[in-house]
Amino acid sequence: MKNAAKVLLVVSLVGLILAFGGFSDTMLLFKGDTVNITDPIGEFDKKALAQGEIDFVYGPFATLEETNKTYGITTSKKETDFYIVGNLESGEGFAVLSTGNDDMKAELLAAADEWYEWLTSDEETPEPEISINFKGKLWEQYDDPDYDKYYSEAKTDLTNVGIGENEYASMRIIEGEVSVVSVVMFFGGIAVFLICIIIAIVAFVKAKKASRAELY
Repeated sequence: MKNAAKVLLVVSLVGLILAFGGFSDTMLLFKGDTVNITDPIGEFDKKALAQGEIDFVYGPFATLEETNKTYGITTSKKETDFYIVGNLESGEGFAVLSTGNDDMKAELLAAADEWYEWLTSDEETPEPEISINFKGKLWEQYDDPDYDKYYSEAKTDLTNVGIGENEYASMRIIEGEVSVVSVVMFFGGIAVFLICIIIAIVAFVKAKKASRAELY
């Protein structure tokens, strides 16, 4: 019985972890609030779904490396790049976009290189024609002193091309479509947790009845 109780506890904790992991994205999907990169910069002030077409890219101005280890051995690494993006044709401001997707990073880096070459060239040439579609979510800025420093340096760099401090969104875009997988995680996790609770209650009631039967 003790082993069964331990297994039940572990499974219920897994259910809670799944539910917690899917909660935020599930709430975003249910609310349905969506911000487009061309919307006024004031719309980028709360958590919401985000989408749009990017035609301007700067960066990456920072890279976050996350390492997972098991018993001291590195099992995986993930690098997240941070860019400043916008839509010069129809947009009113700029936002940080972070992504760990290799294909998206390649697209953004190529676009950033085009813009860098154009901005630093002495020749009269047309602006780069960039079109990168994305889906993601608005979230808080990454909280780290080094990140703040690099972001500030990037914004200072862009003042040279006429982008003012008040043209940046207060929140960043985390690239990656928010899918129904989050909903499945949330409700599946809750279901697993509730089933474990019900099993525990039933087992407790049976144990109580058994102990009473032994008294007579």
